[in-house]
Amino acid sequence: MPQSLATPVTFVTFVAAVVSTAALAGSPLPDGFVRLTDLAPDIRQDIRYAGTRNFMGHSVPGYERPACILAIPAAEALERVQAHLVARGLSLAVFDCYRPRRAVAAFVRWAKEPTKSGETSTYLPTIARTDVIRLGYVAGRSSHSRGIAVDVTIVRTDNGPPAAPKTVAKNARCNSAEAAADLAGSLDMGTRFDCFDEMSHFAHNQISDEAQRNRALLRRAMKAEGFRSYPREWWHFSIDVPGYETEHDFPVN
Repeated sequence: MPQSLATPVTFVTFVAAVVSTAALAGSPLPDGFVRLTDLAPDIRQDIRYAGTRNFMGHSVPGYERPACILAIPAAEALERVQAHLVARGLSLAVFDCYRPRRAVAAFVRWAKEPTKSGETSTYLPTIARTDVIRLGYVAGRSSHSRGIAVDVTIVRTDNGPPAAPKTVAKNARCNSAEAAADLAGSLDMGTRFDCFDEMSHFAHNQISDEAQRNRALLRRAMKAEGFRSYPREWWHFSIDVPGYETEHDFPVN
């Protein structure tokens, strides 16, 4: 075939490949932010707000892809936590990282609506939806929007590749043993992620001894690299990073 005919085809193929790669990689991030897969690809990601396995029951505004994005110093600190855990046959698994402001606003709107039928047996086992703001589970501003907070747990890595997520009954209470194990290989933390209940409080004393030990292990590992825990949510940690005071609204993609 003459080169004059082959060149355009080759060029089109090249452009298509570049566009495809860019789409997979997501849009460029603001300065100072990084995708966790670029820094610590071995940390498991189960970004709940990009799908339907969350308290809203649908993907949350601003989550275009299931990706963990963080302020670079926060991601580097998380990478160091991971290195310590891997040596013990364990790994971090993240549920949420950077959170757009539009998602925070959607949470607040949701919290101001009346409880719907069936919610008391899932993410709201003991309280009404309209109580989640007063009790400190949802707020109008979030350190997640600054890229300095992460929702995280610990999973085992010494039994081969991670299994598929467990199927949990739709009406399983988030503070039940069944729901708490909805992430394959996860250590028992006493409740499911985003369980709006006192049992999610870090120091709650009515969870099993094993769950208390696992929560303590998670907090020690995170605290060793500068993260602070949130007393009402065993999974939430944030780190103080100078220069990251602005709350952002770019999409997760």
